[in-house]
Amino acid sequence: MNKKIIVFLGMLIFSSWAVSYAAEQAGSTPEVAAFTKDYSGLFFDNSSNQYFINDKIAFSIRPTSDEKYLDKIKYSVDNGPYSEYSGKIKFEKDGFHIVRFKAVDPVLNWSPIQSFRIYVDLTQPKSSANWIGNTFSNGQDFFVNPEAELVLSAQDNLSGVAKIIWVDGGAQANVKEYKSRQKFPAGQYEIKYSSIDNVGNFEQWKNLVFKVDSEAPKSAASITGNSYTSNNRLFIDKGTFVTLKADDNSSGIARTEYRINEEAPAIYNQKISINDPVTKIQYRSIDNVGNSEPWQVMTVYLDSTPPELKVKNVGKFQEVAGKVFARSGLRVLASIEDKDSGANLLIVNNEKNEKISQKDLLFSDPGEHDLFLSAEDNVGNASNSVSYSIFVDEKSPESQLASAVPFIEKDGSFISSLPNKLTFSAIDNGVGVDYIEMSYDNKTFQRVSDAIDLATWDSPRRTIYYRAHDKLGNIEETKQMSIYVRKQGPNVDLFVEKEDLPAVSLSDLIKMKGSSRTPAQKNKEESEVKKDK
Repeated sequence: MNKKIIVFLGMLIFSSWAVSYAAEQAGSTPEVAAFTKDYSGLFFDNSSNQYFINDKIAFSIRPTSDEKYLDKIKYSVDNGPYSEYSGKIKFEKDGFHIVRFKAVDPVLNWSPIQSFRIYVDLTQPKSSANWIGNTFSNGQDFFVNPEAELVLSAQDNLSGVAKIIWVDGGAQANVKEYKSRQKFPAGQYEIKYSSIDNVGNFEQWKNLVFKVDSEAPKSAASITGNSYTSNNRLFIDKGTFVTLKADDNSSGIARTEYRINEEAPAIYNQKISINDPVTKIQYRSIDNVGNSEPWQVMTVYLDSTPPELKVKNVGKFQEVAGKVFARSGLRVLASIEDKDSGANLLIVNNEKNEKISQKDLLFSDPGEHDLFLSAEDNVGNASNSVSYSIFVDEKSPESQLASAVPFIEKDGSFISSLPNKLTFSAIDNGVGVDYIEMSYDNKTFQRVSDAIDLATWDSPRRTIYYRAHDKLGNIEETKQMSIYVRKQGPNVDLFVEKEDLPAVSLSDLIKMKGSSRTPAQKNKEESEVKKDK
């Protein structure tokens, strides 16, 4: 009797129920049974020269031929004493066993003792899932990179692993044998996997739930502070920061990187300050499974130069002691120039005029007006302020004529003796007197600079016309004064008051003494003189 007896009988007994056992362990589908049907529960390992069985295998010892000459069979288990074989030999616990047996015929011919090493393998193999590539767990979900590869492996220290089977979780999922590493497109998966050893022990299904994250995160840069876009340039002011923010709807953000003007990348963990006139900021985010966002670019221009505020007065005006005196209708042209972010505000007496670069201010009402001007560019840089008062002066000055010796006014004329001089003066409560002018004919005027000496007049009677001008061109209404210059006193004489005597002064009589004229002629001359007077 030889090994063929045992092998044959063992296979014969096992074959009728081995499949039903595998299906029971799988607890599921005919697809699983299809993977276990080839495992009889008996496995011979050539390397160790050892048989492995599961707990469903039973052995019987019987002849392969000439059964009628068999008398009895004796067997020994695990080096125990031989006993007479009476039925099936079965092992129900894990462990190593040695079975020895021999047979004898009626004439006491004993067969050679045969020995078999049998290991009862009741232990299921153990499989595991591992990833080659980037993965991440947040404690609730498990994420993998689309380039990561799933590696299923199994271990069995007894009969050894026969194969690994799995259900890939696809739309048409079915049980199949796992043979090599697997990659998965983006999506969410629930995979079942198990392993079978060489005697048909089937491991309970294990679940593997994961999400394949193929989408890179998205980063955005924002400005904390004043900023303005002009001519496709983003301007910021001094003290403004750049803030980066990233979003990822799957595995989450691992880190955000940035670099300034092509320098080495740095990990973003706080606001980025800007100090250079032109700064190129590149930034990106990387999620927890290694998906990397393409570098994003933002270029900012630092505008730390305040705008230039220009103020121009248009019209008749004079500046006196920091105050602007002007005629009605003075225009103040205020304009802003800014070569960087551009003008944003023109502030006039605390009133904000937005998005204008110039303003025309008109001053017409008489009196004093306070003017305050300042400007800001589009990132908040402020110009130097301009502040002054504008006095709209429409009032003409008042002139005065004075004489060194007081005049005597009589019959509408001012009588002056000699010597005497005339002087002119004027007052103005606004911009001030510019000059005084005078004329003798009210047509041709000339500026008065010195006093007028009345002794130089070639005519004793004259009318003087005079007026004052202020520095804005306000002209006083013309004034006039008639002056009569008396160079000598009045002529008087002594007369005899008698009716029969002619009205001839004694002085004239003295002059006529020795004259050949008769009294009648003298009386006639005196009468003519009286007519002239």
